[in-house]
Formats: sequence, C-alpha cells, structure tokens
Amino acid sequence: MFKKFNKQNNQNIKSGAGFSLIEMLVYVTILSALFILVVNTLLVVNRSYSTIKVTNDINNSAIVSLERFVREIRLANSIDLSDSVFGTNPGRLVLNTTDSIGNPLILDFYVESNDLKLKKDGVLSGSLILDDVDITNLVFINTSTTTSSSVKIEMTLETSNKGANKSEKFYSSAVLRGSY
Repeated sequence: MFKKFNKQNNQNIKSGAGFSLIEMLVYVTILSALFILVVNTLLVVNRSYSTIKVTNDINNSAIVSLERFVREIRLANSIDLSDSVFGTNPGRLVLNTTDSIGNPLILDFYVESNDLKLKKDGVLSGSLILDDVDITNLVFINTSTTTSSSVKIEMTLETSNKGANKSEKFYSSAVLRGSY
C-alpha cells in the first residue's frame, strides 16, 4: 500500500499539478489586501491611544491642580493682595494660611516656563501638572463683598503626543473659609 501511495504522488507531480499564474495573482492580491487592512488597523489603534493619552494627561493635570487650588483657597485665612496678580495672564495667587499645627504659612501659586508651580513659605514645593502638559493661560479673579471673598480660576492646559494635540479650558471657584 505504501508503494501505491508513493506512485500516486509521483503521478501528480509529473502531471503538472500545482498553482497556475492566475491563482497565484489572486492569492497575492488577497494577502496584500489583508496586510494593508492589518497595517491600517494598527495605525488607527496607535492614533486612538495617543488621543486617549493626551486627554488623560490634560484631565489628570486639571483635576490635581484645581482640587489643590480649591482646597487651599477654602482653608486660607486671607489673600495677599499686594503679591497676587488678578485678571491677567499669567496670574499669581498668594494665600495666607496656617499649617497643620497652626503656624503661619504662605502659599504661592504661579506659572513659570509653562509650568504651574507652588511655593510654600518661599520654598518650591513642585509642579502641579504633568511634565507633558503646558499651562498656556492662568487667570485668577478676586471677588470680594462685605461678607465674603472668593477666587475664580480660569486655566487652559495643552499637550501633544505623537501628532495628537489637545488644548482645553477649565474653570473653578472657591470661597475663603473666614469670609462667610
């Protein structure tokens, strides 16, 4: 039986069984189309990832910085009106507050080289936004009445990653604790 199987294989090879030129062109065309589809899909996924990363970087920076602004403004005793800059870009906010044991503390929020920074009693505490993110607009607006004082914050953040650029505006406000 083994010899018979071998003879049949030899007869198929000798009879010219195989792929014709037309069949080869069809197969190459189908494989090329599949390859192009896979490459395009990978490019779309890469662009989507870049867009999602840019959006997450901006949103995370905005959440961290705005929460810090609001928390510190609410805990502040007063605003240092002589050192703060209101109504223009880049704004500066200097707060008179106290630390956890009641000692006086001065917090200074400002922009330097498109980076949002915080100083505590003149010592740099660090950046409030991610390294990839730039702050292009920071405006503080002081609103004071006879019974209360509040600060409105307008901030624009932007970033780019592998061709995905994004810029977004954020707003928040807070009332000083001792003013109501």
